[in-house]
Amino acid sequence: VLDERERILGPHHPDTLTTRHNLAHSYRQAGRTDDAIGLEERVVGELREVLGVDHPWTIEAMEALADWRGESLDGM
Repeated sequence: VLDERERILGPHHPDTLTTRHNLAHSYRQAGRTDDAIGLEERVVGELREVLGVDHPWTIEAMEALADWRGESLDGM
């Protein structure tokens, strides 16, 4: 699904970013924490760029990333 959304909508479309974020969550649930963190880092960077740092989706992704890293959001 991610490949198709990137191809059709582009890599920075909000639906593509949501799909990438969901994939990171799936990786995390499957115990692939390093993969999840790497992908969520990309998601956070793109969400900051596309939607801004104060957007709820950006904040949600930043919180997930901080949690997976075992940090507080203040440390980001």
